[in-house]
Amino acid sequence: MSEVPPAAARDFFRTGYPDMKLATENVGLAEEAGYRVLRTRTLSQAAWIDDYYEVLEPRATALAGHEDAAVRAFAQETLKEIEVFKAAGDSYGYVLYLLQRL
Repeated sequence: MSEVPPAAARDFFRTGYPDMKLATENVGLAEEAGYRVLRTRTLSQAAWIDDYYEVLEPRATALAGHEDAAVRAFAQETLKEIEVFKAAGDSYGYVLYLLQRL
């Protein structure tokens, strides 16, 4: 993962996920809260694509024209997230943290 994500990814997540931080920032926060970070693991690109977006994209596409505005908006936002991932997917990811309370 990149420490400097592309502007499109940064802008998208700033709006939809304002609390999202760099992994290094999260490690610092965990340590400040009294934890030792034993290990981190980033979910692989394949997990995003094979097990998530590949399944989600056709479903969101099918709902993008739904008569219910809330469903339509959610589907369109999901498709936007997939577009951002395709353009900048290696610049962010889900990180799992194994912590030990001090």
